Amino acid sequence: MGGGHALAAAYYLAKEHGVTEVAVLIPGAIGEGAAHEAPVTRVADGSVAGARFHARSLRLWEALPGQLGIDLAPRHSDVLHLAHTREGVDALLRYGNALRLEGLDARRLDRAGVAARVPMIDLSPSARIPVLGGVFVPRTFACSPATVAFGYARAATALGVAVFERCTVTGLPREGNRVAGVETDGGIITAGKVGLAPDAQGAALAAMAGLRLPVEPHLLQTMLCEPATPLPESVVTSGIDRIRVNPCDEGLRIDADLGRCAPGARSASLPAIERMADVVVSLLPPLVRARLLRLEASVADTATDGRPIVSATPLDNVYVDCGWGQAGFGATPAAGWCLAHTIALDRPHALNAPFTLDRGGPAAGPGVSAAGTATKSTA
Repeated sequence: MGGGHALAAAYYLAKEHGVTEVAVLIPGAIGEGAAHEAPVTRVADGSVAGARFHARSLRLWEALPGQLGIDLAPRHSDVLHLAHTREGVDALLRYGNALRLEGLDARRLDRAGVAARVPMIDLSPSARIPVLGGVFVPRTFACSPATVAFGYARAATALGVAVFERCTVTGLPREGNRVAGVETDGGIITAGKVGLAPDAQGAALAAMAGLRLPVEPHLLQTMLCEPATPLPESVVTSGIDRIRVNPCDEGLRIDADLGRCAPGARSASLPAIERMADVVVSLLPPLVRARLLRLEASVADTATDGRPIVSATPLDNVYVDCGWGQAGFGATPAAGWCLAHTIALDRPHALNAPFTLDRGGPAAGPGVSAAGTATKSTA
């Protein structure tokens, strides 16, 4: 159940493991609300384990056009990650070193290197936000999430997978420590194994089976600006509100994770949007002339420790892929591949072993109640 990650998992279940009796339930339409181009930056946290996951995802991205049988036409892009503190510099260096160990090009940049790569970044002594250095990753991609979702859906259905659009899950009835099936607004589907891969409302969906997941909804705010503005030469990211400044076909796309919000949030407050704009123009002063065209917002589940979850659960036949926050799209191939491996073999792959629910020990694991709650969810 879910969107892009669920479609990817279904495809890899059929392709890699020969499991074709799979139904993917999508609450809306395939690729709905995801027509924009998005870059693949980090696909997990900035840890060594996250770097390995990112490397695997990039390799899967490269193989997608041939595997899915369509021309995804991904645009090769590059990303400059900025560090604003000494601790941030050290963290980025560890991340860059881990990428290099995985065979990817990641270059440490000092202040002079940052200035050479993106000259419009403010490195003056009076800069409001100090930039101490960064890591430049030249090998990455940018393409439309809707195109990727359609590609996985077509390839999965060609292998025998069933995809149901506009199918709302209304319950996950339990029999002992197992989920017996999936109740939907169109009927009941019996299931030997159930995978939950929602972008949002994952906690509500898991609660139907009595699971308590360590995730919370975060508001992802986007500002779209006109293309006439001088644009940075690379995608620029900052740890401040997880800002990402992306020159794209639409012009300039600025994304930020503004933190915890109500599950039904639709947009940030004006002060939050002003803060977001202030960070961008402080880092990249020429963008002060950018004309805002429109605002977009979405809600995505983020794990409470900032690290995604791809894991089996305390229930015998339930598996989850959630908590990605802003990194969900870039992680699609690797997350789907790891979820398929975990479901098919009942054990995590080495790539997602650091992202299981029990990573903090039994005391930090999710709770399980005796019976699920039958609250309706659109996840």
